[in-house]
Order: sequence, then structure tokens, then C-alpha cells
Amino acid sequence: MSTEKFTHDEIFVRAFKKARKVNKLTQRVIAAKLGMSAPALNHYATGKADPGFSVVLKIADACGYHIVDFLALGRDE
Repeated sequence: MSTEKFTHDEIFVRAFKKARKVNKLTQRVIAAKLGMSAPALNHYATGKADPGFSVVLKIADACGYHIVDFLALGRDE
């Protein structure tokens, strides 16, 4: 495991990207599951907006992950 430090935003962005790739999910599909627009989700996905913890929980669930496992994706190389 890398000793490199990441900010919370970087961990989320990396986790979201990996979770989508692993599960072959588009932002549009996840946005529909969450009842939000694809552009709004894209702002979270690119780090332009802070999703807040409750939204991160929903995004992790929509990607098929428990929050701990989801965030671990963002820390792994």
C-alpha cells in the first residue's frame, strides 16, 4: 500500500472512477439511480463540487459498494 497521502476529495474522485470502471457503469446510469442530473454527478466526479457524506453513501451504494470498501478504492493504487 502506498504511503502517498490524498485529500478526501481526491480519494472520492479516485474511488468513484474505479468503481464505475470495475462495474462498467456510466455517470448517466448512476445519476438516474440517484435521481440527479448527469451534469450534477459529473461535478462530484471531477471534484468541482463536494458531494457531502450522505451523497457519498448513496453513490457508493449505487455503485454496489459498502462505503468503507468504496473509499478504499480511492486509496489503493
